[in-house]
Amino acid sequence: MSPAGMAGGPGPVGPVLPAHLAAQPPAVAARSPRPVPGFDADAAVRVPKRVFQETFDILRRCGGNCRECAVLWVVSWDSPDTVTRVVHPTHRARAAEVEIDPAWLTGFFVELAQRGEGIRAQVHSHPGRAFHSATDDAWPAIHTPGFLSLVVPRFAQGPAGLIHTYLAQITSGGGWRSLPPADYLEVRP
Repeated sequence: MSPAGMAGGPGPVGPVLPAHLAAQPPAVAARSPRPVPGFDADAAVRVPKRVFQETFDILRRCGGNCRECAVLWVVSWDSPDTVTRVVHPTHRARAAEVEIDPAWLTGFFVELAQRGEGIRAQVHSHPGRAFHSATDDAWPAIHTPGFLSLVVPRFAQGPAGLIHTYLAQITSGGGWRSLPPADYLEVRP
């Protein structure tokens, strides 16, 4: 992920809207997600099998075996450890980089606030082995402790699964830690 994905900038509990959007009428502000200090860093995230398969389908189709691709896993604030849907953001992709469109991301943050949802994880593909690059470390979709970043190797051309993937999590200090994907992501029917 790269700097273009930082439209509006994230705050301690999710996105901080630009001033022109933050000054919305109270009716819009009332639909904002409830404040949370971060995600439970020790909780496994449940991903429905259909969302997991759709994630790989999007990464493969979009990347075409020659470009990185990114998707976002969305949760309800009522159940922040259960992914409800996968969203394919508008982005520019290259062989070794993906940039989420800032205007799209700003609009998406507004949609999430209105729906009582948040981004639980970003998932993106790499051309070779899976790892968390310096760019990935510097430009997550949000900077919330417990936020996950899953990297899928070889443009997601292998079987849909967690083998050879790389999972990182934002710590309470703002850094990243590596996690065993199978221990923190539960793919369920």
